[in-house]
Amino acid sequence: MALEFKKYCVGSAEFEPSTVAGDDSLQARIGELLKEDDLLGASRVLFKLPENDGYIYHATASVSLAQVQHILQLGDVNGLHDWYKNIDGTRRDAPSRADTAAYTSIFDPKTATLSALKNFKTNAKKDSTLKILADGRNIADIGSGNGYWSYMLRAYGLKCHPVDNLQSIWRVSWVDDTAVSEGVNWLKRHENGKQMVLLLVYPVVGGSISGGVQGAFTRNLVNAYDGDTIAVVGTQNQNGYTGFKGLTMAEYMEKEQPHWIKVVQIPLPSFGGKDEALFIFQRGERVSYLETELNQ
Repeated sequence: MALEFKKYCVGSAEFEPSTVAGDDSLQARIGELLKEDDLLGASRVLFKLPENDGYIYHATASVSLAQVQHILQLGDVNGLHDWYKNIDGTRRDAPSRADTAAYTSIFDPKTATLSALKNFKTNAKKDSTLKILADGRNIADIGSGNGYWSYMLRAYGLKCHPVDNLQSIWRVSWVDDTAVSEGVNWLKRHENGKQMVLLLVYPVVGGSISGGVQGAFTRNLVNAYDGDTIAVVGTQNQNGYTGFKGLTMAEYMEKEQPHWIKVVQIPLPSFGGKDEALFIFQRGERVSYLETELNQ
């Protein structure tokens, strides 16, 4: 049976993003399913998917949610968890459930974990936090994909402009107003983003089989942007998943964009091996103001 395309989710007639964030009972139900490693069940509840959902996801492999759930239930059978290695390459045990829970609790919005806030407190004083993030300005979410970050930021009252060239196919769209455009072209039509914050969430690396020039997406956007605040979400190690194959975002900015100053680096919840963070870079008067605040 062919899947029917809907406004927000392929194969779902009822999924409505605006009802998700404030539905505590829905979140609780999903949380209980995930505690039981029931990704399929949680996805069905969240996205209102039918029992016979047959959507195929394409990445390094082509799979359905039911197939993913089957693999999850197999656990470490036949070496499925052998990606956990010691420095010398020998196998190590996967993290215990207790260790995983301790890690994810750091990012639970219902807890106040001082250690999780330490880096943020070190890099930005309380009075300058909002100034760093937006200062009342609009946010240009370039390479917005399915719009999830714009969706989340709008829930906090920020005005975001999701922009994407739709190079990738997404089953779910969290917003319905994505501007279909190349990022640099969109910036040119909006004063090169002079009055906006530039947000890049996992900017593509490019090159190789993905096409284009390696690092060109990020490099071209930074060069085209006339504003003074760039926020980047991505890896903080050299695994080559964010912006550049052989550089972290922080290394690129220090090496090729010395007039930009990294003012904040905040750890984010990460899949194993990704080591993600939110970086904020600023230039001009905003940096001078921030340095004055931090030195008081």
